[in-house]
Amino acid sequence: TFGLAGIIAFVERRALPQPIANLDDVSAVSALPPELRRTVGSAFARLARGAARDLLGDLVRRTQPLLSALQGRSDDRGTVRDVTALLEASCALAMELARVDVFLALPVSPSAEKLHARCRETRVTLLQRLRDAGDAIDALHAQLLEEGSEAGQRVAELAAEISEEARARGEAARELGEVLGNSPSPRPS
Repeated sequence: TFGLAGIIAFVERRALPQPIANLDDVSAVSALPPELRRTVGSAFARLARGAARDLLGDLVRRTQPLLSALQGRSDDRGTVRDVTALLEASCALAMELARVDVFLALPVSPSAEKLHARCRETRVTLLQRLRDAGDAIDALHAQLLEEGSEAGQRVAELAAEISEEARARGEAARELGEVLGNSPSPRPS
């Protein structure tokens, strides 16, 4: 059973998502809003190295830029609240995963084999939930990026106005040339 547990740990370790940024956990946590910083910092303080800490660290690194992008957008307060709640819940999940890992690291007596099997299933479920949280954060961030910012929309509006003005000026210059008897210039297409 120790060999099987080692293989499972090795495979799960390789399946962990790669960090998305070169931020360490401390840098990513310090960039969070104060209340969330306390919750996440407390979780990191209690988590030993392992899958739970790695997954939570990756989730924090994914969440921090999303929360930064949402700051100051009054129409996204509900989203900020939901993202904050998701990260807080993920802290609790990571703590639970760490407790399960500690239990699974204990020697297995023959009478506790079924209990260990159930805990391994619980571990898989907790890992998947933490990965799902990361996927949800990524989806929200991608959606926000696809929507664009107000500044991006304003640039697009100004570019359209400038293009229209240039087209109108070109048309006016062509008409003026025709009126003054100059050879007509080709119409811009």
